[in-house]
Amino acid sequence: EAGTYTGPNAIEEYTKYFDANYNSMWERVDKTQVILGLPRYDAEEESCSFPGVEMYDITVDGAYASGSGSSLHFAAMGIPTYSMKSKTVSRIDVYIANGKAWEPYFDTEQLSTYVCEVMANQCEEVFAMNGFASFSSCVSQVKELHFTDEEGYLDGQSIGCLVLHSVLASENSFHCPHISLIPMEDGNGETKCQVSSRLDPLDIVTQEQIDFFDGVLTRQGIDPSLGIKPRCVNSDTWRQDGLLRWRNCDWVTRIPSVRCALASGAMIACDATCDETCA
Repeated sequence: EAGTYTGPNAIEEYTKYFDANYNSMWERVDKTQVILGLPRYDAEEESCSFPGVEMYDITVDGAYASGSGSSLHFAAMGIPTYSMKSKTVSRIDVYIANGKAWEPYFDTEQLSTYVCEVMANQCEEVFAMNGFASFSSCVSQVKELHFTDEEGYLDGQSIGCLVLHSVLASENSFHCPHISLIPMEDGNGETKCQVSSRLDPLDIVTQEQIDFFDGVLTRQGIDPSLGIKPRCVNSDTWRQDGLLRWRNCDWVTRIPSVRCALASGAMIACDATCDETCA
């Protein structure tokens, strides 16, 4: 859960987070398809909601990517609701499976550096009020945070929340208080990235809609509990991490060393496709 955004301007800003022209952390973002579900009519509210699962191919910019690969298949469910009373789209709910699943694909030190760069350069007052002894002190303190909390909530004090609002603050100083490590109110008297609201997904989507989302992801070969999977891009480069050895490609297929590692430590040549393991 990444928070609640009210009004067309706030919603537009939030959607730009996944725009490679707006967010420098993405090398490219391609929407590959939209799979529509059954509309749902709410007689009491006189509204109709239209669920649709959007599939993306996302490449993380090399400056922010971890060694686990940088190119991902990603899915999100958008549910616009049309109000018969106001004759407007009254809300748009976005459901993402698990924010924590993104963590292995980012270099947290680079993300922490990005947050502190925005704070120091675009939000000087916020940087000063946090009382950092130095720029590196800021980076160290941000890096100590978790990417999300254990349940994948992003709206508390986490690297994920600070990065999201740093992207927004880089273009709009209204968001500067949101990237403070100490509580600071914005122009609306609200604080962000401090304490998660722990929003229950069933407060914004129905179980039927979640089941639809999970079914689409399963058919796409994506674990519904994660919502993303690495893309396969062939490479002859291998890397070693402890007892695991894997090809340095976007699929990030990890090969247990008991099957593939040679006693000499030599690299193993496997099939050219990333998703095949060594025999």
